[in-house]
Amino acid sequence: YNLTWELINTDLYPNNFEVFILNFNDGGRDLRLNAEVVTKAIRKIHEVCPNYKIVIAGLSMGGPIVRYALSKMESQDRLHHVGLFLSYDSPQWWAHISPDLQDWIKIQNPNDGAIGKLQESLQSVAAKQMLYYNTYDPNKIHRLEFYNELNNLNVTGYPHKSFNVSASNGNFNAT
Repeated sequence: YNLTWELINTDLYPNNFEVFILNFNDGGRDLRLNAEVVTKAIRKIHEVCPNYKIVIAGLSMGGPIVRYALSKMESQDRLHHVGLFLSYDSPQWWAHISPDLQDWIKIQNPNDGAIGKLQESLQSVAAKQMLYYNTYDPNKIHRLEFYNELNNLNVTGYPHKSFNVSASNGNFNAT
């Protein structure tokens, strides 16, 4: 978070870059609904800055949300005016939280404030869509539905009309 603000304040603003930060009102809702918010934001940014290509960064869960938005726009032959899509530490196939930890959280007393919030987060549609294992969706119905749909958008599930860069802090074994 601090590195992002440092980049914005030290490098972007002084060099006359326009920076728009999008925070979702409900990050736990269906990722496709938040992708629609991204689509609307992209259209608005293009209205404000019509002569420039957009650089869009999706951090963590924002990566698959932006990927979905751009790929869906392209599959519908809609222009998105994005020149660079940066996906940073994003679960492009799935996210991992220890199944043992999730199962433990599930059986705890929900009246404990912190535990109750964790239980609520794990029960969200977004968590069910992103987690490889979700204690509240053990058959992976939500994840399989979302990622199958995403991977079939625009032939490959990735935008083709932008330069795409991805960086990650983990590896396939979730370490």
